[in-house]
Amino acid sequence: MTTLPITPSLIPPLTGRTALITGGSSEITLSTALLLAEKGCSKVIILDPEHNDSLLTPDPGIPSCLAFLRVDVRNWKELKAAVKGCGEVDYAFYVPGPERILFEVGGEGDDDREGENGVGMDWAREVRTVGDFVKVCWAVMARSGVGRLGDEKGKGGSVVICVPGGAGGYMSCHVLPPVGMPGEGVMDGCAGSAILGMIRSLRTVAIQDGVAINGVAVGPTFPSTSDAMPSTTPLPPLTPGVQLEKLPVKTADEIALALVFSATATQKRKVEVYGKEKDSDLFAGKKEDRKWNGRVVFTTGTSPMAYTEVEEGLADLRGWWLGKENVRMVRMQQAVGDFRPFEVDHKPEP
Repeated sequence: MTTLPITPSLIPPLTGRTALITGGSSEITLSTALLLAEKGCSKVIILDPEHNDSLLTPDPGIPSCLAFLRVDVRNWKELKAAVKGCGEVDYAFYVPGPERILFEVGGEGDDDREGENGVGMDWAREVRTVGDFVKVCWAVMARSGVGRLGDEKGKGGSVVICVPGGAGGYMSCHVLPPVGMPGEGVMDGCAGSAILGMIRSLRTVAIQDGVAINGVAVGPTFPSTSDAMPSTTPLPPLTPGVQLEKLPVKTADEIALALVFSATATQKRKVEVYGKEKDSDLFAGKKEDRKWNGRVVFTTGTSPMAYTEVEEGLADLRGWWLGKENVRMVRMQQAVGDFRPFEVDHKPEP
């Protein structure tokens, strides 16, 4: 796995760029918006389900490039109209916001695990919402061609997902509910695993339109828009009786840094080759392939600025955990259904 010492200096100037962020008034959304504004974005549009006119009141503490739109991202028609109405979008960030619905694993001292709607309604809705957001942003970016513009580093055309319960997508984790939420726990790991699978499936496809898709797997996060808190500082309890004493908890500012880095960074190699691609194509020279793409930054660490990119190492070790012969056979199956356009006729390797 690749350790990333991400710092603000690694974020390039973003002058003239437009960014779109979901999450409304969440701390991660606000931290991300402020970082984008600091780096020179000309417009940062926040989709806020609880937006009201007071948000438009001039405030000397709020950058003038910030704009708010009242949108419920769970509503496909609202989401589609809002994103298309933003015009050319260079960067799109999905951050879970106040509209997010968590569900209980069980009742209060009750063995009933069914509930009125079953256990799959809410996390499935979250996965669908993320898919809708990726779909419309991908379409808008592909149509405007932002991913194919700019310098040789291929700036623009990036979708980054703040993966809810992302830590649980890699390791079994019963994520605790936030303050004030009822229930014994939430199954964020279900949604996190599904969204990680979405990133893996789309990273070889969306990039054909110059659009990169990445994720940031978050664990417990402490708000820090104004006053950053060291990750080793004792925190107040998230739920009654539960104390996060000196655990590696990232702040909202640190999560925002990982999100913006994932949208603007470059790479020397792809995460993996797919289908008809040869092993030598791992270090491809096309402009689009130099974008940070198909990667997930794991944010749980002991150092405030230490992050880990997980997907490259996971792909490199696939022959060990899946089996080399299984990998070879799956690659042959991929090649049969790989209808992506190629400049050179690639044939599947035996």
